[in-house]
Amino acid sequence: YASADAMIADLENFRKNPSLDLDFSMVDLRPEEPDDPTRPIRNYDQTLQRSRERSERERERERKRRRDGYDDYDEPMTGVRIGQKVLFGVALVLAMFWRLLSYYVYLISGVLMLPSYFRKKKNKNHE
Repeated sequence: YASADAMIADLENFRKNPSLDLDFSMVDLRPEEPDDPTRPIRNYDQTLQRSRERSERERERERKRRRDGYDDYDEPMTGVRIGQKVLFGVALVLAMFWRLLSYYVYLISGVLMLPSYFRKKKNKNHE
């Protein structure tokens, strides 16, 4: 279509009369094929060259990290990292506190109460 108005006019005519022929074929909708349908395929030398370029970039990043004073595992502390460590510490303390209240209280109370219970039971059996 030469303009959007021409397209809208045709669509309006088609809406009014669905049997209208818009005069197009499916071939018109296909993209044009290039004259040269083949593409070059990278060979081993080109792949090797890209690999060398990539490894050069990685070595440069490593040099920069070392120059800045960081190694691979020693990243600078950011607010997010500090927050994560604080959150992990709080979760660890809460887990230990929960374990103390829910498990060890019953364990200690059992150690203190069971001997007297068995003594009473033993005395009742002897009588």
